[in-house]
Amino acid sequence: MQNLNFNLNFRILAFYGGAIATMIILFKSITVYGENYLHPPAPLKNRYLLNLDQIPDCKQINPVLLKVQQSGIYVNAALLPATENADKFKQLSLSGLLNKQELNLSGKIDAGILCQNFAHSENQLSPATLRLSFTKQKEIIGQLLFPQVTSSRINFTGVRQD
Repeated sequence: MQNLNFNLNFRILAFYGGAIATMIILFKSITVYGENYLHPPAPLKNRYLLNLDQIPDCKQINPVLLKVQQSGIYVNAALLPATENADKFKQLSLSGLLNKQELNLSGKIDAGILCQNFAHSENQLSPATLRLSFTKQKEIIGQLLFPQVTSSRINFTGVRQD
């Protein structure tokens, strides 16, 4: 009888030992994979000064400040006038996803921020899309799609503000 009890305990110990060894191997392999292949995106800087190319029907184009807030791949941003008191303006929301070195933002902005000719009114927000890429020289290049203002794309370059 005692011999049968010993065999039963050995089987239970072998089962639990195998299960623990399998979990350790599985955990170690997932950890190695994560350390080698899964990396968070590089953090973006907070502010970029954008210089817009020609806008139809605009005599004087205003420089614009792109203010960015990032949480992983999710990005919220605002286009603000590039003045010293830019933070006092209402934060207009743009949101999008960061994919490697490219960022697509969409939301509503005021055309008066871009050009002095356009009426500045918080009630007249128009849909806009920004597509931009980050370069290695601390710059960004991209396009602004603003259907309410022009059917063509407005190209821009930007410089990181430290």
